Amino acid sequence: MVVCAALVVRPGSDIYTPQELAHRMVALDSSSPRESYAAFVRAVTRAVRRINADKRRYVSYFVDDFPGHPDVERLTPDDFDLARIQLKELGPIPEAEARWAWEWMASWGVLEGQFDPRTQINQKIEREAHARGGRPLGVSTG
Repeated sequence: MVVCAALVVRPGSDIYTPQELAHRMVALDSSSPRESYAAFVRAVTRAVRRINADKRRYVSYFVDDFPGHPDVERLTPDDFDLARIQLKELGPIPEAEARWAWEWMASWGVLEGQFDPRTQINQKIEREAHARGGRPLGVSTG
């Protein structure tokens, strides 16, 4: 399984990897966290739908991510088994997965303290963002 995510920072930021966020405060735009997350959900939902509609068009991005690797650079879009590329629209993060991710990041010093689902997952914002971002939670598109 390959899981994709995004690191979204302000324009001009010198942050490029999650490791560079160690010991820094990280949050959504505090002026409108429901709208910020909803915009993120809308963008990812559109991207997933576009890629699923024409997977062959997007496999070149995988090759582009591995410059200097001759075996990868030789791949063409026809070399990919498109049925193996599975993208899913965003949904709520199960608590067990959120806990695992928190503990993993804490082990690298990116986060401090213990995982607390009541404070780390705002289910109200999550539900509203998904509803505003393209589809209500619990509605299957596949």
